[in-house]
Order: sequence, then structure tokens, then C-alpha cells
Amino acid sequence: FNIPKIITEYNNSHDLELKKYPSLEAQIAAISDDIAYNNHDIDDGIRAKLLHEKDLSHIKIIAESFAEVDKIYPILAPYKRVYEARRRVYSKMVDDVILTTEENIKNAKIESLADIQNAKKALCSFSKEMALEVLELKKTLREKVYTHPDVSLMNRKAYRLISELFQFFLENHDCIPEEISLKFQQKKHKKERARVLCDYISGMTDRYALEQHRKFFDLYSYDKSFK
Repeated sequence: FNIPKIITEYNNSHDLELKKYPSLEAQIAAISDDIAYNNHDIDDGIRAKLLHEKDLSHIKIIAESFAEVDKIYPILAPYKRVYEARRRVYSKMVDDVILTTEENIKNAKIESLADIQNAKKALCSFSKEMALEVLELKKTLREKVYTHPDVSLMNRKAYRLISELFQFFLENHDCIPEEISLKFQQKKHKKERARVLCDYISGMTDRYALEQHRKFFDLYSYDKSFK
């Protein structure tokens, strides 16, 4: 396994059974997230005009999905065409995982949780062919979307916003909701207090985080609820 150092260090004092595979339910959840994120990122990239169909044409599953849509719906609005193609990509990935997982379970002769945890490989997975296509899709998304200058700029802005909110609340915990402030004060160690603030900020929606930052940092912003 490719495990971050901080996890391996924690494992020294708390056995996380890192040499074992997680339950089948956990494996399903992990690969489901992977499928969902990749497909949503295709949609977001195209809508933001950072990604175009020609950028994805070398990926078989995507090219086939667009071809299927064009055959069934020769005249379709662009956004509906993308939606229909992405829906097919999603379904193909899910079907591939189901068939591959069933085959893996059968071949490994799984009969118990212990069998799952001690298997030679993850049981819930893509087929080799699909795994290569997913890898190519991720590579394309990274090159065209994730590292695009506009996206990088927004990432830096988000990093600054979150960092400034964290530091502000750390120094002014009376400005956070009372129940969060009480929990903050009950913690005696710096790391524990930081954890409370991290949990609070991570639970914010994008809009709420922007509103909070504007309220505390914009000199021309006035909020009647500000105390």
C-alpha cells in the first residue's frame, strides 16, 4: 500500500491493520466516490470550458458514449448531449465494477470478512481495461482541469480564505457560534482547539465561508448580526 507517513506513524501506537484490505462495503464506497468525482469533474470541466470533447476523444469509453448518444439523438442541445454521454460513462463504469467484483469474489472463494481482509488484492475494482481508461481520464482531467491557471488561482484564493478564517477564529473564538466556542474553551491543548475550528470550518458551505470572511475582513461590510 502507498500509505502517507503520518498514517504509518499513528499506526505505531494504534493498530489500524494497514496490511489488510477494508471490508467490501468500504471498498464499494471508495470506488463509488472515484466514479462520481471523475464524472462530475468531466461535467464541471466542460461547463467551465476548460475541457472539450476532443480532449477526451482518445478515451474509448467516452468516445463510445458520445457516439451512442449521437446515434440515438442526432439533434440534441449541447448540454443535454454532454449529460446523456456522461450518464452512459457512469453506467459503463458501474457495470464494469459490478461484473469485475463478482468475478474477483468468485475466484478468491470468499466466505468471510477475514477472507476479504486477507485477499491478495482489492476485490471491488475495475477490470484491467477499464482501470487503464480511468487512469487516462484522470491524467486528462489533471492536465486540462485541475492544473489550469484559473483553477489554480481559485485554489490559492480558497487556501487564503480558509487560512485567514482559521487564524481569526483561533484568536477570536467569541466570534464563532456559542456551542462551538464552548467546545473550543473546553479543550486545553492547542491541537485539540485547532481540531474544533477545523471541524467547524470544514462544515461550512462555500457561500457561508465567503460570507463569514467578508463579515470579518471587509471593512465596508456591515452585518446586523455581528457582535
